[in-house]
Amino acid sequence: MNLGALRKATSDAIGRIEAAGRVAGAINWADLDCIEAARIETDEEYTYFRVVISEASPDADKFQRAVRADLHEHGFPCIEVVTEW
Repeated sequence: MNLGALRKATSDAIGRIEAAGRVAGAINWADLDCIEAARIETDEEYTYFRVVISEASPDADKFQRAVRADLHEHGFPCIEVVTEW
């Protein structure tokens, strides 16, 4: 998977979620940004991907789930979504 494409897809997901007004909470919508996309390989030979989004509470579970669902819907399975200030 191309990590640049994953970052763009995450930014697109953020835009769709904001436009739909589906999620409330401790989220700075004006400055949300996907600041990192990574491929993770575990010692048990399991591979998944992680995106880090800045300007949302680390406890923004609803937002994290919404981003993960949107990414899955657009062809990006096995994604962990992390949010941070």
